[in-house]
Amino acid sequence: MDKVKIPVGEALFKLLDCDLFDVEKPQPHIARHLEARMAALWAESGLLVEGKRPFTWIVQLQVPGPPYKSFCMYFGCPDRDLVFESDTPFGHVAKRFFEPVTSPGGDGGGQFGTNEKLHKWRNNTFKLIPRCVNAPFVVKRAVGEVPTLLGNKIQLLYYGPPSGDYFETDCNISSSRIAQYTIGLAIDRASVVIADLAFLLQGGVPAELPESLIGTVRIEHIVMRDATALDLSGSTSAP
Repeated sequence: MDKVKIPVGEALFKLLDCDLFDVEKPQPHIARHLEARMAALWAESGLLVEGKRPFTWIVQLQVPGPPYKSFCMYFGCPDRDLVFESDTPFGHVAKRFFEPVTSPGGDGGGQFGTNEKLHKWRNNTFKLIPRCVNAPFVVKRAVGEVPTLLGNKIQLLYYGPPSGDYFETDCNISSSRIAQYTIGLAIDRASVVIADLAFLLQGGVPAELPESLIGTVRIEHIVMRDATALDLSGSTSAP
């Protein structure tokens, strides 16, 4: 109400790792192929807490093709109670956002119950803050550094399986010509680009403020030809 901004603390989720996959076609709900990968990441993370159940959030950037690519970011919270049981500003938003309900139209691995109203609310809550640390001017100008409700720019689909062990957000770059153009510029110069991405859930009422960062990642000098082929016959192992 007073328009005053305050610095945020550290991100609540830790970045476990990132993967760049080669895929024959866009893969909705890619996490269903990555359960072994997620288990391996947690085993190697040193973040597991005895008696606590971890929670993983996957953000997938679906890169248009052909050739099609999938860039997956794995963010982990070692205690899922901080997401679903916490009486904090973040908890008030997170328990609804990460509810195990899949978006209407999500066709990756079955329906888990859908809710159009929840889907629209998620689109108006999930915010990306980008920053180009190093990139050619044309890429910096296209990407910008303005916080963006991503679901109002491109198609997002959300996957929340009944187990509640993970949640996936798919970002369909091909759903927007502007997004395709921007990502195309970045891909052409990916080997020299350094970019920071921060994700948060936007608060809408005083009880949901101040906002907290969910996770952050720095994308640095990606070599597209080094992408790993994704095994769709089952779970994938760590590359």
